[in-house]
Amino acid sequence: MTAQPDLFTGPTSAHLSAPAATPAPPLVRLLKGAGWRTARQLTEAMGFPNSESGRRLLREAAAESKGQVAGGQKGYKLTIELTDEEFHHACNWMNSQAAEMTARVRDMMLARNNK
Repeated sequence: MTAQPDLFTGPTSAHLSAPAATPAPPLVRLLKGAGWRTARQLTEAMGFPNSESGRRLLREAAAESKGQVAGGQKGYKLTIELTDEEFHHACNWMNSQAAEMTARVRDMMLARNNK
């Protein structure tokens, strides 16, 4: 029987290892040396529609970068090009979002169990 991973623990060192060397994805290539770029700029450059579906594709591309691309209210930027302040802000913002999602899941489970 396969053990289920504990969804509420932090990442292990195995999760924090550097990604394998692979060719840079298109989004990473577009952002190299470009600073912050808005979703609109990037969806246009990548040929995605300027719509929610295009922004969704962009978010997926950022997620597939394995941490190479940081996203936030300013837009998108390569993680290795973030200042220390930007890096810590991005990490704190994402941790806050994760905590909100975890709370939402907990509330859904409670609501389901109290039906």
